[in-house]
Amino acid sequence: MKISIMLSALVLACVTTPVMAQTADNPVVLNQPGAQFWNVYGAAQTHKAHKDKDVQGGGAMQVVITAPTQNAWDVGASLPVTSAYKKGDKIVVGIYAKLVSKDPAATVQVPAVIQINAAPYSPAIQQGFITVTTSWQLLSITGVANDDYAAEKTALSLSLGGAVKTLELGPAFILNEGQ
Repeated sequence: MKISIMLSALVLACVTTPVMAQTADNPVVLNQPGAQFWNVYGAAQTHKAHKDKDVQGGGAMQVVITAPTQNAWDVGASLPVTSAYKKGDKIVVGIYAKLVSKDPAATVQVPAVIQINAAPYSPAIQQGFITVTTSWQLLSITGVANDDYAAEKTALSLSLGGAVKTLELGPAFILNEGQ
């Protein structure tokens, strides 16, 4: 009986609580942010998930580019957008990343975009670049959705190919701040 009353109270609270407006102060998360959700692809790479106490969430995906590639997109990492969003929505992406290098001043520029996850892989927001350093940082790109997109139809894509390097990818947050 107590469980029934508690569930009824919970349902009533959910039904009577006003829905908060989607704003920059109250964005909607559009993905599963954990590092274990990165999909890494390309022939010239190896990757593995591991624990890392120095990054938010405690986990990372290490990606080793083992040979130079002709195109940056020949090796990459993607993260599915698991919720729908609308044309004109402001999308903010935050990505924890670091470059593994013996040179503490080393950096690498990585193209980052939310794009349709099937041919022709057109951008859903304007492409940006993140500058990855040798320490964990939260890096970001921002754009406005150019159309309505259903859940699972787009993905965050990082083009990691080009030169030989080792990158660590932590969690990534894809946020919809509305219009």
